[in-house]
Amino acid sequence: MSLYLILLGLFLKLFQTLFNSLMLGIFLSMQSLAVWADLPDFGSPDATIMSPAQEKRFGKAFMRSIWASQKVIEDPLVRHYIQSLGHSLANKSDEKNRHFSFFLINDPSINAFAGPDGYIGVFAGLMLTAESEDELAAVIAHEIAHVTQKHLLRAFSAADKMTIPMAAILLGAILLGAAGGADAGIALAMGGQAALQQSQINFTRANEKEADNIGMQLLKRSQFDPHAMAIFFGKMLKANQNYISELPEFLRSHPITTNRISDARARAETYPYRQHIDSIGFKLVRVRLRLAQYIKPMGALRAYQQRLKKGHSKNSQAIRYGYSLALINVHQYQQAQVEINKLLAIDPLNLFYNSALAETLMAQKKYNQVNELLENLLALFPDNEALTILSAENLVKQRSYQKAYNKISRLHYKNPDNPTLLQMLSEISAKLKHYSQARLYLAELYFTIGLTDVAIKQLEDGLRLEKMNDYQRAMLSAKLNEYKIIQALLISKR
Repeated sequence: MSLYLILLGLFLKLFQTLFNSLMLGIFLSMQSLAVWADLPDFGSPDATIMSPAQEKRFGKAFMRSIWASQKVIEDPLVRHYIQSLGHSLANKSDEKNRHFSFFLINDPSINAFAGPDGYIGVFAGLMLTAESEDELAAVIAHEIAHVTQKHLLRAFSAADKMTIPMAAILLGAILLGAAGGADAGIALAMGGQAALQQSQINFTRANEKEADNIGMQLLKRSQFDPHAMAIFFGKMLKANQNYISELPEFLRSHPITTNRISDARARAETYPYRQHIDSIGFKLVRVRLRLAQYIKPMGALRAYQQRLKKGHSKNSQAIRYGYSLALINVHQYQQAQVEINKLLAIDPLNLFYNSALAETLMAQKKYNQVNELLENLLALFPDNEALTILSAENLVKQRSYQKAYNKISRLHYKNPDNPTLLQMLSEISAKLKHYSQARLYLAELYFTIGLTDVAIKQLEDGLRLEKMNDYQRAMLSAKLNEYKIIQALLISKR
């Protein structure tokens, strides 16, 4: 099931709550709706659209739905890149102080979307399709504009003027910036009329045009090429010719017309051309995404060997990096270290190269060298997620569990909803024989990824099976009560 349909279903559920109506169709039966149980009570549509606190809760519920239904990429190097790129653009917006969070989804679809509270997702397929960092930045800038212009929140206000089914479909469309393609079929499935479809199209067309305009301004302010937006849209429209029976996701959720491309080109002409050289991070993240597509590690190794022999000077570092990772994946660590050292000679502080070197040394059980390497780097890049995780993993291998716990715990304090950190804290706590604490972290992990029922079972088992003091029992009991309230709220809305 596509993300579009899942999110449309979530919005139908939301409108059931808003209007105290009956279920609005088969979308309401989706299991992923469970993660929306703790949505705030928005009250009457006549009231203020949403407070910042409500939007924050809305955003967290949204992300639990994403974790439950999509393959969010947890690779800390990839996360660091997309967050850095996204925030470099968001910091140039008129709402630079509002919350934004950027993430990649491991899916070949060519798509991106903006959710509530500034959560912006990009599909791996779109990043691999973009031929330059400018084009990727153009898409992210467009989604940031959807957030800063409050298109999703404005859709709540617009819903007051519509029937319940019309409003629900409109909000599902706004969430992904949708206005065409599959929407007609969804409208028909809901018993929609031509007026419903046209109302939806008019609303979202205006939003898309506004997001294009604001997004282009962000590109200029962030030193990216404003012309990239029209270029990428043109490529997507041309790609439509290759999709006879099914449009790529980006064309469905961000309908592109020749008029829209013409408008984008005309606006871009008002800005001077700006040459932006792709960052090495952009190239290396694409390598990591491509390597993940290979089913057999030896296939990746042969592919990068051949590319390295051909000598593409423009992307020579990226190709050698891919070759190094492919060597690691087939356990040829010494040869991988040789290749990585060649890269470090060019860029000694590159986090991708240093992380690869740490992995290689760790695989060869050279733990003291890893400690020295990572501690020196962490002095320069304190609390970097990728380096800290590698450092903690190395400490675990040395059975320095408390030191590992301290490192991840400090990182978790700043990133409480990071599933990778929760998983590590649970595992390290178990090694320290802090079993009740391990249960608590594991329950938080399951809740974060949308598995509230499993989280509750973890806590119930912990209270029944583990030995603990009064403080520990109180912590688990409090968390259990919190999750049960959310679960009960869900049941009451069925």
